[in-house]
Amino acid sequence: MGIQPNAITCNTLIHGLCITGQLGRALQLKNNIYSCKGGLLDQAMVLSLKCFTIPMLYPIVLIDSHCKDGMTEDAWGLFKLMEKINIKPNLITYNSMMDGLCLVGRLPDAVKLFDSMVDKGLEPDDFSWSILIDGYCKNRKLDGAMQLFKKMKQNGLKPTTVTYTILLRGLYQDGRIKTAQKFFNEMQSFGLSPNEVTYGTFLDGLCKNGKIVEAIELFESMEGTGILPNIEMHSILIHGFCQAGKLEDAKKLFNEIPKKGLDPDVVTYTTMINGLFDNRMFLEANELIIEMEEKGCSPNVITYNTIINGFLTAKETDKALQFLSGCVKENLYREILCSLLTNTLSADELKNLLLHLHTSVLQICYRFNQSFQQHDYEIFVRNYYGAGTQISQLESFVRDECKSGRIKKLDDGLKYFDQLISQRPLPSNATFCHVLGSLSKIKCHSDVILLHKKMSLVGVQPDIFTFTILINCCCKLGKVDHGFCFLGEIIKRGYHPDTITFTTLMKGLCLQGKIDYAIKVFDRMTKMGIQPNAITCNTLIHGLCITGQLGRALQLKNNMSKWNINCRPDVVSYNAIIDTLCKGDSHCKDGMTEDAWGLFKMMEKINIKPNLITYNSMMDGLCLVGRLPDAVKLFDSMVDKGLEPDDFSWSILIDGYCKNRKLDGAMQLFKKMKQNGLKPTTVTYTILLRGLYQDGRIKTAQKFFNEMQSFGLSPNEVTYGTFLDGLCKNGKIVEAIELFESMEGTGILPNIEMHNILIHGFCQAGKLEDAKKLFNEIPKKGLDPGVVTYTTMINGLFDNRMFLEANKLITEMEEKGFLKDSVAFNVIIKGFLEGRENEVALQFLRKMRERKFVPSDSVVSLLTKTLSTDELKNLALKSSGGNVRFQASAVI
Repeated sequence: MGIQPNAITCNTLIHGLCITGQLGRALQLKNNIYSCKGGLLDQAMVLSLKCFTIPMLYPIVLIDSHCKDGMTEDAWGLFKLMEKINIKPNLITYNSMMDGLCLVGRLPDAVKLFDSMVDKGLEPDDFSWSILIDGYCKNRKLDGAMQLFKKMKQNGLKPTTVTYTILLRGLYQDGRIKTAQKFFNEMQSFGLSPNEVTYGTFLDGLCKNGKIVEAIELFESMEGTGILPNIEMHSILIHGFCQAGKLEDAKKLFNEIPKKGLDPDVVTYTTMINGLFDNRMFLEANELIIEMEEKGCSPNVITYNTIINGFLTAKETDKALQFLSGCVKENLYREILCSLLTNTLSADELKNLLLHLHTSVLQICYRFNQSFQQHDYEIFVRNYYGAGTQISQLESFVRDECKSGRIKKLDDGLKYFDQLISQRPLPSNATFCHVLGSLSKIKCHSDVILLHKKMSLVGVQPDIFTFTILINCCCKLGKVDHGFCFLGEIIKRGYHPDTITFTTLMKGLCLQGKIDYAIKVFDRMTKMGIQPNAITCNTLIHGLCITGQLGRALQLKNNMSKWNINCRPDVVSYNAIIDTLCKGDSHCKDGMTEDAWGLFKMMEKINIKPNLITYNSMMDGLCLVGRLPDAVKLFDSMVDKGLEPDDFSWSILIDGYCKNRKLDGAMQLFKKMKQNGLKPTTVTYTILLRGLYQDGRIKTAQKFFNEMQSFGLSPNEVTYGTFLDGLCKNGKIVEAIELFESMEGTGILPNIEMHNILIHGFCQAGKLEDAKKLFNEIPKKGLDPGVVTYTTMINGLFDNRMFLEANKLITEMEEKGFLKDSVAFNVIIKGFLEGRENEVALQFLRKMRERKFVPSDSVVSLLTKTLSTDELKNLALKSSGGNVRFQASAVI
């Protein structure tokens, strides 16, 4: 007809070809446009861009298609060409290019392109931000993604459902389940409705993180949202059921699919077949394979792999070969063969099968007119001749079980150990080490040492790794001397102990409080030329901190790089010191929290990111010194930086509010904790109970005590002690007695602290006979009264003017060596002064001064009121070189 196409005509066809996946034809059409102008690629592009009416559309379409097909370099060439000939890429072009760069892992280039776009005056839209957030998530840089998400909102852009879905996927991949739940709730609170992809992402994340109950709840809740679960979601949940060992639930859900008007696809069938094979239900798996074929659902490479591996596991070699013929027909055989030959068969099975399999596959290839290429033949030859050197199927399976952490109890480990030890030839020592290491992780330390003896009896020779595991077990059992015996065995056998061996021994010594011996081992190690690593130094730093040697711990931290240039203080080093400094202020060591704060700020300066432990220690320290507002700011800062508070973080803040008598704030925080998906622990409830009783809110405390038990949390000794103390201090002595007596049925027997609380409660309530009776019952219960018990009882006797009985108990207390703190002396001196037994009181005052204890203000005041001027002067003279504080008060 002689009608010339214009740019719109060509661009329409190019766009159509691209979106239907026919990129080759699109490129051919583009090149035909160029050839009409008679030039090479760049020249044709320049000419077409200048001549056509709409020059922008087809390069944009081609850039987008190139990027989606992984041809990023070609797309980048087109992009740079557009800039070279002064045609400005628009927002769509930038977005396509950034997406392509992120898809091939070039995140830094995508970020540079984003910044370049902004510099050129183009304003990123929500899709631009979402592309970069997705790039950060795919590169496992979740903190960066969170920061970008925050920045997006700060720039006035509202995240879309797509943005939230991307972030949810990243959070689940990183195992941050609670943060994902928080963002899912936030998304809905902003009026954004989850779509099918969001629900699928959420469901997949829950299943892959083992939250199958929550996944079921989400799946069932979708009915009320207007979005019905599609076939992809059914496949996800079926896979989740199979992974969680709930095969019956998987089968039930699979059978319900047609009733819902859905058709199982290749993924659904493959998932269900795999679950059946994993549970050794070969007949059912075979039936499902037949059903799949009858319904015309074509298997893909994963399906073939699943079926062939499944039948080989079931020793159904003929059926495996039958399906291998199918994969050759579908031209998928090369991908199957490597997996089949290298992952599934043991050495002996591989040898027996190879010739048969080789012949069969050649026949299959001939039948379908396909050449069995050199590459494929090499796979057979390599596996045939290498079969003898491969570890057995049992060893491979046991190693996988150990590496994946599936050995959860002693019986699991013993079962695999017995199978290994009965195999001939014996498996390598490395496989036995996997089992020993797994049992050590679940604290079966004694059993590991016994199993080592069994290994020795059958001729399995231990190596340095075996001995290191054994040393670790000895140390965990508190038998460090036995650990040193194994060290001797290492040297005797000609092995060389390494950093891990020595570090394990040092850790054992530190656990026993033998820090000086640990440092000697450290010195010995360095003299032998063995360099410590960060774990070694951190072990010693922790040991020094828990034994109160903070100065030496700081010195060691500062000297770390002296022994090993690559050994630098890390977050663990700082955590030990910060925690010790913060706890120091609880012992009235002023300024230690300020020092901790200085170290915390230093960490940020030298690019060591504080972790959750650091933040918790720091918040605890701030709360201990009454700096609650600073602790709250730190908590918020932690959340802003993408760190997810745990139950301990919330408990610290709740305790801070309680100690500051801000009970309403504590209650609000407790409520918020639950809203954020965290379950309060027994510790959290105990903290809240203490605060409520201190504030006199007895009924609310009782309500929370009941709530705690209704949630399946059992009160521990501290909880019962807190409850008992709260009742006594609020005058509820009858309820306190009931609680005390009811404990016998709980499995927790009242300890000496609880007896002290109730004795004090009896004394305060004027029930001295009950107090005496309970005090006398203590030894019969197998408990020993301590200094607090005696002091409490003596104080009660003095208050009731029973001086003879009090004196008798004081004598008993002295004989047992319990008169050893200032509180007891203050109670005794005060009691005798009030009973006009001044000489006896002064006698105990002298004993008190001899032991370097300081009388309390109330005792000093009582002395000045009770003694005459002459007695005070005489006492002051006798106090020469004694207590200055008392002398000054006496003279006044």
